[in-house]
Amino acid sequence: MAVLQALPTRKVRPGYHILQHIRNQAQRLIDRHKDLKIVLRWVPGHKDLEGNELADKEAKRAAKGKTSATHLLPQILRRKPLPLSVSALKQAYRTRLMKQWKKEWKQSPRYERTAAIDPKLPS
Repeated sequence: MAVLQALPTRKVRPGYHILQHIRNQAQRLIDRHKDLKIVLRWVPGHKDLEGNELADKEAKRAAKGKTSATHLLPQILRRKPLPLSVSALKQAYRTRLMKQWKKEWKQSPRYERTAAIDPKLPS
């Protein structure tokens, strides 16, 4: 459902390149076959549809970190490197910064006195 809702928007978000690829492929089909009408429908999960059940199974595998072999992926997902997510980059930067700050804080002469008052610092 999220993909169907995101397709008409042009707002850049994580996975935008995939949505743009879907739009481009649909447009290529329409350009080749002028009478073609593409209809996308949302199907509620777990409705005993073979493809839906398979997609659900694969999503669960991916969530566990089990990924498909590269040669089995669609061409757009084989690109190296994949486009970076700004939010993921910011989160990784904040994590590294906090780790570095904690290390430097523990080397500070004020650390021991402050830790006696509030051992949770830095928090």
